Amino acid sequence: EVEEDEPERVLYMFEPNNIVRRAFTWIGNQFLFDVIVFASIIASCIFLMVTPPYDDMIQYGLNDERVFWLIDATIMDLWNTIFTIVFGVEFVVRAMTHGLVFTKKAYFKSGWNLLDSIVLFFAIVDEFNIFADGKIAKVFRLAR
Repeated sequence: EVEEDEPERVLYMFEPNNIVRRAFTWIGNQFLFDVIVFASIIASCIFLMVTPPYDDMIQYGLNDERVFWLIDATIMDLWNTIFTIVFGVEFVVRAMTHGLVFTKKAYFKSGWNLLDSIVLFFAIVDEFNIFADGKIAKVFRLAR
């Protein structure tokens, strides 16, 4: 006998046939959604490699010439905001599609998704300048 799984609720309230959950599932199954998320991951990694870890960092090259960073801080702030929004939307879509903890395909049951959530947490803390003053802000930026 084949045992069928019972339909699981996500976040204790959204049944599989709920219109809100079905909308998030539809978005999560779109090829374009995955392309946007993967492109954002790659672009975010590239931007993080070519920008300084904090704004007041000055680097000097040969003959004490100042080295300029490839991307201006204001442009990087804009892209960080865009990346944080994309990754936040991805988190919500995946959580609404699969559940967070107590479903069989729960988002937090994957170590990679757990790591993504931690990075998203650091990005949100950095985006809203929760620790704007002091050295802890630099630590959060580096950890991200």
